[in-house]
This record gives sequence, C-alpha cells and structure tokens, in this order.
Amino acid sequence: MITESEEQTKYTNTSKFSKMQNITQQSNFKSYIPNNSKTTNDFLIDTPLNSDENKKANNIKNNKAYLDLEVINSWILPQCLLLHFNNEGLENSLRNMKDGITYFGFIKDYNKDNHNSEIDYIINPKDEEYDERYIGRHFKIEYYSNVNKYYIQDLGFGFGTFIKIIDELKIKDNYLVNIGETYLVFTIDENNKINIKVFSGNEKYEPFSFNYDILEPIYIGRDCDCIISIEDKRLSRIHCTLNYNNEYKYWFLKDGGKNGFSTNGTWLYAAEEYEIYDGMIFKTNHNLFKCKYKYEKL
Repeated sequence: MITESEEQTKYTNTSKFSKMQNITQQSNFKSYIPNNSKTTNDFLIDTPLNSDENKKANNIKNNKAYLDLEVINSWILPQCLLLHFNNEGLENSLRNMKDGITYFGFIKDYNKDNHNSEIDYIINPKDEEYDERYIGRHFKIEYYSNVNKYYIQDLGFGFGTFIKIIDELKIKDNYLVNIGETYLVFTIDENNKINIKVFSGNEKYEPFSFNYDILEPIYIGRDCDCIISIEDKRLSRIHCTLNYNNEYKYWFLKDGGKNGFSTNGTWLYAAEEYEIYDGMIFKTNHNLFKCKYKYEKL
C-alpha cells in the first residue's frame, strides 16, 4: 500500500552517495558487490501455496509475461510514466540488443544518433555536480524465459536500488536495509546470533547484538523506548521490527510496529537478483517505481 507520504524519494542528495561508499568501506559489506545469485522468496515466509497462489503459478506457467514499470513519484521522470518490458527487454530501448536485459543508468551528453550506448534507459541525476561520478549502469531488469519471470539487481554503482519491504523479510548474512536517512547492516554468525551496524548521519552507534533466544520483539525507530533507538527525523517512532522464528530458525524483519506501517518505508538493497513480483515497489535515486505484470496466452 502506498501512502501519500512517499516522500522517501526526496532524501538528501548531497549525503546519499557518500553514505553508500562509507558503509561499504567501514562494514566490509561484501553483498554490495553484485553477484549472479537469484533470490526468489525472501519477502515471504515459506508456506504451502493456497488456491489463489496455485492459480497464479499456473497463470505464470501457461502465459507469456509482460512487465510494466510505473513511475509513481519522481523529481526527475514524468509522473505516471509507463515503461513496457517483454522477453526481449525494454521496448524501444537505446541499446536495442533484444537480449532480455535492460540497463538503467546515466550517460553524460548522450547523442541519440550514437548507437553504441551501454544503457537502455537514461535516468539523469538531479544535481549536475554528480554527473561525472554518476556515469554508468546503475541497475538492471532481466527476463528469464525458463521461469517466465523478471528479476532486478543493483549494479553497485550510483545511489543504490532498494526494494520496499511489504511482508516479512527473512534476514540473510550481510543484508543492507535503508530506513529514513539510516542504513542497517545485518550479519549472522554460525550460532544464529545477529549483529547490526547502524550508519546514520554523523552519529556513531556501537554495534547491536542479539541471541536467537531473545523473547521480545526488537523495535527499531526514533522512539527512545526502542531497543535500537536512532536519531533520525525521517524515522517513525517504531519504524520496523526484528523477530526470530523459533520454528524455522531464522530472523525476519517487518516494516512498522504496534500501530501499523512506518511513514517512509523499510527498504532492502538489491545486491542480488531479486524476483520481481506483481505490485513490487522499488526506489533508486529520486525515483519511485511500481511493477505490474500482464500475461498473454501462449
């Protein structure tokens, strides 16, 4: 659900780029370097498919998938702009390779007559001062015919691509999560002890550590009563909640707390290839996108 307060696209541009670089340097954040792994179900707790989900699975199997990307908030792109994808990639792309891969990024002084572009769709930076550091491929969307699905991945360059957490997110070692102007880096040891490094403005926070046998939810937010209390005006009082699932033995994160969802959302950095699901929302730089699937009978 999208609220009218999707102002998270309008975070401070002057600090975003340097923050991402500092996090990778200070925390040895290995997952920032893109790899070829695919993540399909981290946003949902593993449960048997119900009848509606079975229908959806059969729909995917028996129909050709198309993807629409809608701009729902942006300082740069036209509001409600729709980008259309098929098995060959973005329609009318600049690269025009028809290989099922669509690269988003920035090229300075692009000439439409130059057919050697490495970018399929250009997203200009908001501030010209970032032009030189911003040139290159930022993220990709790729279609895989064997599963008839699309995947998204940040390419480790630019301001980062983050997926909005709607359901419970299984936490894996080295996950990077963005809340407000704050970044959380999660690591999990062999005993399922979770460690959390907090990067927020000029404040320095000691790492937080929790054993799996903790009995209470771990609230994260700007409220002083939160177990992890962070001074960040863009955070809700209880912004997100960390819990441990004793039955299936994993940590999971949910947006919001006792009184519903947070105002500005909880976002996972797309270091790996993540399956795009219908309704997925993601942000990159000053742009907020929503993904919509369409199907055509084979």
